[in-house]
Amino acid sequence: MMSVKKLPILLVLASLFALAQCNVIAARQNLKNCKFSLEDVSLENMSFSGIDLGIVIGVENVNPAAVIVDRMDATIFLDGQEVGKGQNSSRVEIPAGEKKEVSFKLHSGYGQVGTALLSNLKGSGEIPYKLVGTAYLDVPLVGQMQFPFVVEDTLKR
Repeated sequence: MMSVKKLPILLVLASLFALAQCNVIAARQNLKNCKFSLEDVSLENMSFSGIDLGIVIGVENVNPAAVIVDRMDATIFLDGQEVGKGQNSSRVEIPAGEKKEVSFKLHSGYGQVGTALLSNLKGSGEIPYKLVGTAYLDVPLVGQMQFPFVVEDTLKR
């Protein structure tokens, strides 16, 4: 049987947990409303095994409250072919109404990039790309929440 003295403590703990869950839902909704964009792709390094590309993803927070992204990963496709994958493990806080850039490296084999580039540069000089990624939010007591995003556009010569 529970003592009467422990009941208020349990009620306070239950209330705090419920409040934390409300904050988690709000944070998730805020991350869901963010706009993602591919800001830059640059050649970082070339080796015998392939190339390293620098990828910069813009995250625009259109919410009235700050958003935190604890980690992000992405895969880039050129003309429907996977070119490579990358990850950023740095935590980024994006104040309300602001845009921040998240940078990471992506390694790609020459065959992956070459096939996609050659097939399109002979034609119009435009290469359709798709960036498929996931932004992660670490939530105490709950774990990690994931928010998938997709950016599609065309690279022009």
